[in-house]
Formats: sequence, structure tokens, C-alpha cells
Amino acid sequence: MIIVAFACFALALMSCQPKDGKVELMTKEENSALFESIRNQIHISPGWWRPLFNSEQIFWISPPWESSQYIYVDFPEAIFVGETPAYLSHVSGVLPTLFNYELPLVEWKRDGDRIYYERQLGDYMDFGGEVKPSGTHSASMKLWITNKTDEPLEDITLQTCGYLYPIKEFAAVTNTNKHVHLPDSGWIALEKLWPMPDEIPENGVFGVGWRGGKKVSDLPFIIASDETGDRHVAWTWFEHTISFIGNIRHPCFHADPFFPDLAPGETATIYGEMIFYEGSLEEFGTYMMDNYSLSCMTDK
Repeated sequence: MIIVAFACFALALMSCQPKDGKVELMTKEENSALFESIRNQIHISPGWWRPLFNSEQIFWISPPWESSQYIYVDFPEAIFVGETPAYLSHVSGVLPTLFNYELPLVEWKRDGDRIYYERQLGDYMDFGGEVKPSGTHSASMKLWITNKTDEPLEDITLQTCGYLYPIKEFAAVTNTNKHVHLPDSGWIALEKLWPMPDEIPENGVFGVGWRGGKKVSDLPFIIASDETGDRHVAWTWFEHTISFIGNIRHPCFHADPFFPDLAPGETATIYGEMIFYEGSLEEFGTYMMDNYSLSCMTDK
């Protein structure tokens, strides 16, 4: 038996070797070209954050510059219908939900460079999402919801969380590095807007707060910046953005979206984008306004 086992191991080992018995290293030029091809673009992968919860749908996205870290995106973190928390990707001690962490694991699927999933919440709703690169520095996102009840689902709002602690560029435990745009003031750090000062006029379209808040921002973008002010990441759900928020005790940034009301059996889809940029905050803001109109997203 020992001889047979050894013979099987030897055959398996031989089968893994090149037929000519030679192994050649890449040249320095080949290795450098491979390194540059990996470094100069974003990378998107199915991921996990809290392994306890099968209910999570997490993807990881890395910046296009040299970095081994990723933003963890909770996609979505929560779905509310009116004041009812229908779904939460994890468990909160103060927020009971219709569907909790005992939901089954749903694996991401891959189609080329696109990853996507679909999840069922009993006879209440189905929802799903997909992410794919839209360029070397950006990713397009899609979320959809189907109403499976016999009643309308109204006032549907979501929390979509970008967890920044795992990526050193944006991991500072502060709101000084997260910015939204005000009509009269330009780009303002969230630390000056949360809690919201009474004197800030509500003359915008998009709120600052959890799935709502005082409408003070006129652009549907939230931008997180590194400590040098030369590297940034922006997030938007375009016309379906409802508000922005950050959390200094749990370093993340949110572009939270809403869905239109859904009649029984109806499905709606919203589109978003995450964009990385190297340059000043003002240059990035101009780039965003020049390249991303409020309703520019279609089904790519």
C-alpha cells in the first residue's frame, strides 16, 4: 500500500511539471509590464466583512494606484420601506428587521469582469446588484428591487456603506476627509455639517444624514480624500441619491439612494458610480461635473 501511494504521489508531482522539465522566470521587462497592468486599474472582487453573517453582500474595490488595500462596500447595508427596516446585512442591537442574519448565503456570480447576485426575501421582495469596471479608474453599480407583495411598497430608502478602515489612504477616523458640495460654499468637510448647524440654509437637492436629512448639497457626490489631499474617491447614485453621511467611530462614507414606489409585481433599477482620482479636490470636483451629469447613467 505504501509503495502504491508513493507511486501515485510521484505521478501527480510529475504531472505538475513542465514537459521539458524546465521552469523559466519572467524577464524583468515582462514582470514590469505585468506589474503596471495590475497597478494602473481598479480591481473588483467578491468579498466579506463580518464572516458571521451570511446575509451580507460585500464586494471589494481597490484604487488604480499602487495599493494592496480595498474599500469594502456593503451592497446594500439596509433596505427600509417607510419606517420599517425590511433588511439589514448584519445584526443591530437596536434595529429589529423583517429579515435577519439567518438568511442563507448568496454567492456572487461572475460574467467576465462583471460580478452580480440575486437575493430573495420570502414573499416580500427580491433584490440584487451588480458591479463592473467602467474604466481604469471607475466602477459602475446597479441595484434592483422587485415587489412580491399584493400591496405597494412606498418610500423605499437604502443604506450603501463604503467601509474605509481597510484602505490606508482613506482610513482616518474623522469626517474631515469626507466632502460634499454646497451651492454657496463649494466643497465642505462633513465635520462642519454633522451635526447640522442651524445656520446652514436648506437650498440644495441632496441631504446630509442617514437616508435623508437637511437638503444642503447641490451635487449628488460624496468625496473621500487622503491626508495629502491628492488622492480621492467619489460615490454617487445620481438622480437616485438621497443623502450623504460619514461615521467617525466606524470610518465609512455613505451615498444612500432611494427607489421609486413599487406597485405589486413591479421592478425598479437604480445606477451608481464610484470614481478614483489623483489631483486636487477642486480638480476632481470639476472633473466630476464635466463627466457625470445628474442622470447620465443608463443600463451599460
